[in-house]
Amino acid sequence: ALLSKRFDYETKIVSDAKPLLEEISSVSRKIKVAKDITRGGLAAATNEICERYNIGMRIEESDIPVKDEVRRVSEMLGVDPYHLACEGRFICIAQRENAEDVEKKLRRYNKDAAIVGDVVSGREVILQTFLGKRMLPQPMGRLVPRIC
Repeated sequence: ALLSKRFDYETKIVSDAKPLLEEISSVSRKIKVAKDITRGGLAAATNEICERYNIGMRIEESDIPVKDEVRRVSEMLGVDPYHLACEGRFICIAQRENAEDVEKKLRRYNKDAAIVGDVVSGREVILQTFLGKRMLPQPMGRLVPRIC
């Protein structure tokens, strides 16, 4: 939303900033880990979890809820959408038997809540794309600046 204003680009993208306490509290007994997707985006959040808990992740790209317009603007600006802050979003890890229940509860707060992957061995984040697999590394260099 902020980038569209700076570059005078018409868009329907709006800020996703919102409090997460109620949302996370609703599933806190059924999740193992939760992390907000702020600076560094999904790439930073997933890599930080993997490093801290000595786990790996396999993420299914087609399951990640990114609006088409965000993808288009990201491509136009040469920015990886998985490196963008999502101030009102978080990632959490639940045991497989709790995952669908957690997703259902979270959809009460956010219709885009989704199961996007699995915990795997290793300490890397693997992004499964329609072309194959690729690493989703920790963002390096200059990040898109914080807006809040």
